[in-house]
Amino acid sequence: MTDTFRPLARKATGPTALLIPNFWSRLFLDGAVLLFFLIHLQVFVSLPIKFNGGPLPGLGIVWAVGSMIGLGLAVTRPLRTAAVGILVFPFVALCLWAYLSSSWSADPLETLRASTFMTCSLIGACAIAAHLTWEEILARLTLALGSLMVLSVGLAIAVPSIGQMTDILQGAWSGVWGEKQAMGMYAALLILASLSLALSNQKYWPCLFLVPLSFVAIIGTTGKTAILMSFMGLAVFVTGWLVQRDLRVAIATLWTSILLGSATLYGLTRGKEAVFRLLGCKPDFTGRTEVWREVEYVARKKTNNWLWLSCCVGGPDLN
Repeated sequence: MTDTFRPLARKATGPTALLIPNFWSRLFLDGAVLLFFLIHLQVFVSLPIKFNGGPLPGLGIVWAVGSMIGLGLAVTRPLRTAAVGILVFPFVALCLWAYLSSSWSADPLETLRASTFMTCSLIGACAIAAHLTWEEILARLTLALGSLMVLSVGLAIAVPSIGQMTDILQGAWSGVWGEKQAMGMYAALLILASLSLALSNQKYWPCLFLVPLSFVAIIGTTGKTAILMSFMGLAVFVTGWLVQRDLRVAIATLWTSILLGSATLYGLTRGKEAVFRLLGCKPDFTGRTEVWREVEYVARKKTNNWLWLSCCVGGPDLN
């Protein structure tokens, strides 16, 4: 390159020239990732069903859009996405098993369709891992889930007809989701994501306000499983922090964990009736008769079966 054209080339490839393309590509990537998260957090399916008061036709387009986003992200970095897929091979095997189950499913076409969406979701997750660091993924997941949780708590308090369950378990918070279990599960996930993000970088400490908000949401759902999930996650954080403190502290933490784990195992095996009474439940799973009826149907098939339509959507008569 001659000296005449070198300044022009330097100007064309300088930071100012690259700023706009990089800005828009990053904005597109962040938007695609956030939309992917929101779709898989089910908000675009649960809210229309809530407003309609029942199932709506055509909501499959939501999962189709999510699949296209995942495949689009994978196409931009195919080799890295494939490398991540190799690292998560158990999930790949699960997708293959889902496809294989269509050969004995009660509704093969429905199983194939659901298996395809499941595979595209996994490909999208691998593509996101190929594009972003774990800290960046946590930041975007916390943003998406935190926004939904703030909206859910607001709806549960200000608009109970939408934010609370009205058919069964009346008064239990469900937020933007159709069931209290979903809100409780996502609240527990938000607690872990917020803590992980704050511990990874101090600039994310403001997101810690989502932790008490999530506990409020869990209490509002009256769900006990979400409470157990949250405390188990917190126990992992505390244990990891103590192990890194000092060798003596690490040994004490190890033995404490063993004792607590043994006591929990003993309680669940030998004293399960007392555990159920403590949780306000019954060991006979009263209220779960429909679930057990479907389990018996699967047992009669003499094999493992995904039964996407039969057991999850309400397909053939199970009597």
